[in-house]
Amino acid sequence: METKPGDLVGPDSHGKWRVSREIPLPWLVAMAGGLFLQAATVWFSQQQMAEDVRELKTTIHEIRQQSQAIAGKDIEHSLRLIELERRVANVEQQSAKK
Repeated sequence: METKPGDLVGPDSHGKWRVSREIPLPWLVAMAGGLFLQAATVWFSQQQMAEDVRELKTTIHEIRQQSQAIAGKDIEHSLRLIELERRVANVEQQSAKK
């Protein structure tokens, strides 16, 4: 009679009931295969994530450079507006004096 894991085998020589703890070979092979597939999946997904992070860093660096260039242009435009407002105020003062 074939026993399965967890089956009661019967009393041993000391009168205690014994439970079969044998694991069938196909189960071991299936578990090892499952662990191997899981490890391979984790490794490949980690590699893909690392590549995605590198691309993201590059994109963020480009966006940062663009925003700094835009901020520089904003400052330049603000200074030009201040200069033009100063000139308009001078022209208005001169025309008010006449």
